[in-house]
Amino acid sequence: MATPIREPFLAYVLVHAQMLRRQRVTAPAAAERLEAHAQALDLLAELVRSLPGSVSPGTTLLPAHAPTDGCHLSVRAEPPR
Repeated sequence: MATPIREPFLAYVLVHAQMLRRQRVTAPAAAERLEAHAQALDLLAELVRSLPGSVSPGTTLLPAHAPTDGCHLSVRAEPPR
């Protein structure tokens, strides 16, 4: 079962990514950066979809490694201590 906040969050992230892509037309000088930001939001949505339906309270999501290109980030879950 999906977490109640998951679907609204995904909708927000994906709509924001689409807005950034539409701005590329009106701001061609920033098109590359806007697309990179939109791709990062798409990846965030993928990550959220891949999370288990239930995460233990206190679980922290931490970067598994530092992103090298500013857009891709791996995440690992660290259980509460």
